[in-house]
Amino acid sequence: MKVFFTNIEWLNDITNFFLTLGESHKYLNFFLGMSLESLGIPFASMPATVATSVLLTEGKFNIFLAIFIGALGNTLGSTIQYALGRFFGETIRKKKKNHTVFKGEEALNRYMKKYGSRAIIFAQLIGFTRVFISFPAGMLKMNFKKFILSTFFGGLLFTTWYVLTSFVIRDFYDKFVYPYFGLSFATAVVMFGLIFIATHFGIKYGKKAHIEIKKRVKENGQNNGT
Repeated sequence: MKVFFTNIEWLNDITNFFLTLGESHKYLNFFLGMSLESLGIPFASMPATVATSVLLTEGKFNIFLAIFIGALGNTLGSTIQYALGRFFGETIRKKKKNHTVFKGEEALNRYMKKYGSRAIIFAQLIGFTRVFISFPAGMLKMNFKKFILSTFFGGLLFTTWYVLTSFVIRDFYDKFVYPYFGLSFATAVVMFGLIFIATHFGIKYGKKAHIEIKKRVKENGQNNGT
């Protein structure tokens, strides 16, 4: 058994489980981790990604196949969420006292009706929203074909970023963190901190780009009108 986090035993055990699963059944670990997370189990993909990055550095995984299969796993879990929302969402709503399934439901519904597939793609790029976007999509009875395509495309972009970032961070960890800090809780904090920083700036500049694109589209529309 490999030791990844000496002070987080349960996380170490889960990561080793995914590592063993990946060694015995190629890519199943990442497929399973991404499926579970998109089903609503927070951070399920994290230990699976750590295990996948180990197998990538050891040359046991192909990076393109890992990304593709991870996106498939994400699509499977999201599809189950979509089906639950489509077939049971109204039943859950009726049983709620305020007749809303979750806080902010109306605002999210308006956003999804306005942007459609683009809302799904964008949501798949952000850790928290990508876990919970599929259920309301099912409740709104979004076209299933559009849902699948936008989920897979958005999931593919996220998985590409996730795998490459984890790969780079692990390489940085092996060269600069482990020799000085060892495998401790501090090491985990450093790794999570780097992931948080990368995510924060990705979202920040992604939002700026989105606003700029909308502004230019509006300006072009006005120019064409004149």
